[in-house]
Amino acid sequence: MKRKTRRSVYDAIAQLNRLDIDTPISIEGDVYERRIFKQLETLRRSMRDARDKNKADDEKRKVMIASVAHDLKTPLAVISGYAESLSDGMDDKDYTALILQKTEEMNSQVLTLVESSRNEIQSIGSIKESVLFGEFFKTEALKYEKLAQSKKLTFIVKGAPYVTVYANRQQLARVLQNLISNAIKYTPSGGKIVVKAKKVGKEVRVIVRDNGSGISGESLPFIFDKFYMEDKSRTVSGSNGLGLYITKEIVDDLSGVIEVKSKKEKGSRFVVRIPIEEGKIRRTITEAFDALPHNVKTFLYLFFGGILCSLYRFQKFYETRHRATLIAGILLIPLFLLGWAADFFSLVVCDRITLVAD
Repeated sequence: MKRKTRRSVYDAIAQLNRLDIDTPISIEGDVYERRIFKQLETLRRSMRDARDKNKADDEKRKVMIASVAHDLKTPLAVISGYAESLSDGMDDKDYTALILQKTEEMNSQVLTLVESSRNEIQSIGSIKESVLFGEFFKTEALKYEKLAQSKKLTFIVKGAPYVTVYANRQQLARVLQNLISNAIKYTPSGGKIVVKAKKVGKEVRVIVRDNGSGISGESLPFIFDKFYMEDKSRTVSGSNGLGLYITKEIVDDLSGVIEVKSKKEKGSRFVVRIPIEEGKIRRTITEAFDALPHNVKTFLYLFFGGILCSLYRFQKFYETRHRATLIAGILLIPLFLLGWAADFFSLVVCDRITLVAD
């Protein structure tokens, strides 16, 4: 090896020792010498990538700590609302159970944070699965009904589309939590919040609409930025400006889109669009029937049961030509209608079926 080349190799090693890993190492000399420089350059790039990854992991840890602190605010607000209701003399065992549930959720979040400090931070939404969205959506959205009622808000949940999305359940729940809790937080008493889900083409859309304080036009372009807080309405509530940033990160990870329209003092409308999982859009008739509410299934049982019974009588008359069979078939129709009306009244008023028609 030439003296000049040996000097260049020495300089390259000294550069790495100084942790100067942003300056590329020149590749020169014959085939053997170039191989040495290439290996040193590969080492430099590996050191640089490791440094950048550590920086990214540190940033993720900071965001995770802040996001857990942010997420703890919602169950604390729920517990505060339930406790206030209990202090007002409302005797409701559900409140005690829900306070316990929210306390367990907070404990789980803190344990998650502690565990994350022991392990390398993984990308957001790393554990994904097929989620039956309609059932999941309704269950998660209704968790905030009592919190909204404690603020004397009208809280409406609509839609439960039978579609499947490929997502992390916990992160998907955080999207709903952040949007709904924001709507509750910034809607004054007597206001209205509508949470809706529907299938549009090859995507499912979640819409959270309120008539609360709204967002100014100047702030709209920045609301998904990390740590951004609107000067007046958001700093008062103690927000740390991470909720919508986290929401957008999760939606982006799902290859989705989040949109917002808002007017100051008029309210806001957030729309989350998430792709439906390919190959799992359609369902069988049995699955569709099983997904129906109990009341609807009961009505269908009774209705088609009465029709089939009448058809059976008429078919027997056709075979036997017995007049009594025909009369029984004809009389069965008004009797069935009367019985069905009684069942309908019992189900709507008493929330139980008498099975008179059956």
